[in-house]
Amino acid sequence: MDNRLTILKLSEKAEAYAKEVERETEYIVQIDDWQGNGANVTLDPDCKYILVKINEEEFKKESEGEIDFTIAHELTHGFLSLKKKYCQINCMRCGSEEKEAIFFLQTMIEDPVVDKTIYKKSINHLMLSILMILRKILGLYVI
Repeated sequence: MDNRLTILKLSEKAEAYAKEVERETEYIVQIDDWQGNGANVTLDPDCKYILVKINEEEFKKESEGEIDFTIAHELTHGFLSLKKKYCQINCMRCGSEEKEAIFFLQTMIEDPVVDKTIYKKSINHLMLSILMILRKILGLYVI
């Protein structure tokens, strides 16, 4: 696994989880810094890699547990798409409001499965997951 993060370092638990996802999916896990908000995952079926992008500046203030959970959460989205055939929605002809609505709908459907998968794989951060979801929801409505 090639880790290009500069500020953040993966914990042993996050590193082990990433290696497990690599083994199960046969995709290379890449974790990179990016300037966007939060974290997300991109799959490239041609190159066979799962790219987790995380804003290091934003997450450097967080606890190791929260960083681990965020990385595991994004990796699990990739795992579900590759191994369990969950869909990746690409909204080609949508306005920004429609894209956002589709994103939130997909999140409401998929995130409980992601969190349950993480829990089953012994990265038990259920309470942290609930707090992060609340933070996202509250953050969206803060003026």
